Amino acid sequence: MENYQVGLMTRRRDFREYLDRNGVLDKLTEIFMDQLECPVMNFPNKEYTRKMLVIPNPDEEKILEIRSKLYDAISFRDFLKTENDSLKAAFETIDDGIITTEND
Repeated sequence: MENYQVGLMTRRRDFREYLDRNGVLDKLTEIFMDQLECPVMNFPNKEYTRKMLVIPNPDEEKILEIRSKLYDAISFRDFLKTENDSLKAAFETIDDGIITTEND
């Protein structure tokens, strides 16, 4: 049991050193200090923390524009799919009618 505790403490220490080396702890401290100094924000703390941790993407506006076009295309595809199914059903009933009248 003692070896398990030593291994656990070693992993924790290594992980903290890793976070410190890569500047994660400094960035988290900066974010939390911003939240502490300015408690009234226009958006939730979780969203602020997430936005501050992620490196800003210079193409974010273009991505949002393309995403909206993608959603429009998906909805149009679904519309076309349902229209296609209804037309297939209509043609099948017409084909059935033609086949039965030709046999008479």
